[in-house]
Amino acid sequence: MPTFTEEAWTRNEALFQKTLAMPFNRELADGTLSAERFRHYMIQDAHYLVAFGRALAVAAARAEAQTDTSRSLGTLIHAIAEEYPAADYAKLSAVLQERLTTLALPETWEGEETRRRAEKMIQKLAVYFKEIMPGDGRTLVGVEGAFKVRVPGEKLDAQISGRVDRLEVTEDGRYMIVDLKTGRTKPAKADIAQHAQLAAYQVAVEAGAGDTMSRELGTEPAAHPGGAPGGSDDNVYRAMGHRSAGAALVQLGDGTAPTAKNRPQEQPPLDPDSDEWAVELIRCAAELIAGALIQARHRPGEKCRLPEICPLCPQGRQVTQG
Repeated sequence: MPTFTEEAWTRNEALFQKTLAMPFNRELADGTLSAERFRHYMIQDAHYLVAFGRALAVAAARAEAQTDTSRSLGTLIHAIAEEYPAADYAKLSAVLQERLTTLALPETWEGEETRRRAEKMIQKLAVYFKEIMPGDGRTLVGVEGAFKVRVPGEKLDAQISGRVDRLEVTEDGRYMIVDLKTGRTKPAKADIAQHAQLAAYQVAVEAGAGDTMSRELGTEPAAHPGGAPGGSDDNVYRAMGHRSAGAALVQLGDGTAPTAKNRPQEQPPLDPDSDEWAVELIRCAAELIAGALIQARHRPGEKCRLPEICPLCPQGRQVTQG
């Protein structure tokens, strides 16, 4: 079945050729277009862009339903990954086909594109489960582990809490937290080394979160390299002790091919001698949040990701001003 893009190009091929043959395009290409005619066409183009901008505004207003579908698809993929954290492709695909009906996808090219996108994410999930993780010498400890650690600071202590998609362990007993991503966008490769979320995961592991989650998930922690002096049973960060094997984003929805060559975005283990920035970032964030004033901003063109607590959103104002 042809993709939407292929179908659109086929339907509009004749119109495309007519566009190339228009006087403006033809004369512009061969250098015979006069300045007067050029100015005339530019004015007309300006009128078109104004109308096009209005059309885009209307389209954006109507795009919420598609956004909801994307969110629902991401939730579905995460649920399958949680319930079948070590399944092969055949099992994952069968479960996906059973549950896709819950999304009530339309019988249109948009619905078909969503189905293809879901299938590709499941393929990538299977590749990670069966090829990438074992190939890197890690085993699964558990999924949906929760943690809460304290990072002491000079002015106040910071608390990090969260829930992780996957907790994995290396052969020498170090932990890697893996976050499954179903969105289309992803961080730049150059930004991963100082990715704040991944660094926070690693600091939590160094504070003992890996061992705590392991016990809660039913697995007794293995011995750590060198005794791992950084963590503690009370989940308080004291120093880096080589408990972390790094942290990773597994990009399921970025559109890349479902092969082992498309590696997760991995942040290397934090270096005790050069990566204290990660701990300082957490302390700084805690001081900013605890301040008397917080400056909230919305990025142009982006939807607020935390409307429930954002003072710029109606839902958030009920909390921050109520």
